[in-house]
Amino acid sequence: MQDALIIRSSRHGVWLHSTAASAAPNWLPFEIAGNKVSASERITQQIADAADQYARDERLHRGRVVICTGSEVSYFIRLDRRNLVGEVSHESLRYAVEAVLPVDAEAIEVDFLADENTISCVAIETDLIDPLVHALEQLGLQVQHVVCETLLCVQHALLQKQVASTSLLTIEGESPAEPSQATRANCDVVSLLNGRPVAWSLCASQAIAMQQELQLQSSRLPQDAQQVTIMLGRPEATIDAVLDLLRGRLKPWFAMRRGKLAAHDPFRTSRKSFSVFAALLTAAALIACGVLGWKAHQHTGRADDAVTLMQGVFKENFPGQRVPAAIVKRMESEHRKFIGQRNPVGNVPETIDASSVLLPLIASLPSNEDLPVEKGFVVESVRINDGEFLLNLRLSSYQDAGPISRSLEQAGFSVEPPSSTRSSAGRIQTQFRGTWSPQAKQVKP
Repeated sequence: MQDALIIRSSRHGVWLHSTAASAAPNWLPFEIAGNKVSASERITQQIADAADQYARDERLHRGRVVICTGSEVSYFIRLDRRNLVGEVSHESLRYAVEAVLPVDAEAIEVDFLADENTISCVAIETDLIDPLVHALEQLGLQVQHVVCETLLCVQHALLQKQVASTSLLTIEGESPAEPSQATRANCDVVSLLNGRPVAWSLCASQAIAMQQELQLQSSRLPQDAQQVTIMLGRPEATIDAVLDLLRGRLKPWFAMRRGKLAAHDPFRTSRKSFSVFAALLTAAALIACGVLGWKAHQHTGRADDAVTLMQGVFKENFPGQRVPAAIVKRMESEHRKFIGQRNPVGNVPETIDASSVLLPLIASLPSNEDLPVEKGFVVESVRINDGEFLLNLRLSSYQDAGPISRSLEQAGFSVEPPSSTRSSAGRIQTQFRGTWSPQAKQVKP
């Protein structure tokens, strides 16, 4: 994992750090006129350019920039929830804390932790941070987090079990404001209750001021709360806390990369999801292209095989002829010619005239005297088609069917066994089916 760039910002200037242990920090002071910082675009751009060069020199990850704000530009406010009107939101709290802070609501950004009856808020001034974030992003340095340095270090110490979950902390260490100062002119006092901050103030490092602040904050904690002094105002403590932040081991109590400070990058929170989606979409598109290419190759191979087969068939049926380019059209044309040809004369068998079958058929029917029951029969229908006949008779008795069938056979007909049925009127319907052979001897009427 590439090392990240840490920008420790205060009213006096910024420190540039790397999470790499071997990288040397870089100090960039602000121009100060009296007690007011000159936050001109020129100064902001110079700091952004210096951060860009520092990231290049140390080969830092340009998408892993963390801005840690100093205590001088951060405020901690604890509000009674019952005194708030309407829904609790970042926008409503920005105007709620305006009543107790010496800054306008438009010049701060807030985040909060809500308890049952109280809301703990942290507000930071954006007049220095906002232009810096914008200038960094213009140079391709993506600010991933904006956090309060002191509270981040306290949260990291709590995670490492260096302090108790309910305690009163006096934070001392090197000054983050100016490298020439060996010790801090001020120190932070933080109160923790059940692992969450309930008070935080920047106090002068004087005995009387410190005693008053400790007494004030200890009144908000249980009597058995520990009072300890820890050394967290060191770059190493900040770097360790930032590393845990980037690795996801801790989630900051107050994340200030939001609202106005996130306006320059509206897709920051969803950039990772978009990147994953884009990667998956690209992979799906590549897979689809691969499958389509493979299918196209298969179809091309089959088409080539079909063309080769048609060329072989053409050469086999039309030897000596050149295989045409439009072989399909040529084969279709030859097929139409083939089905349009007529058979030569004499090859088509002649049909048998119906009269040449009807006359022998009538002549071969027996007379009444030749039948066992001399009551005769009635011809109901005769159907002749190309030498085949279908004869329907109404007989007086089933016994008459046999002599009639034998008489037809003697006349040259091939007769199937007759079938007889009796109708509802008592009539016997008999059907004779057979074939006349032209070579058979015809019976003259």
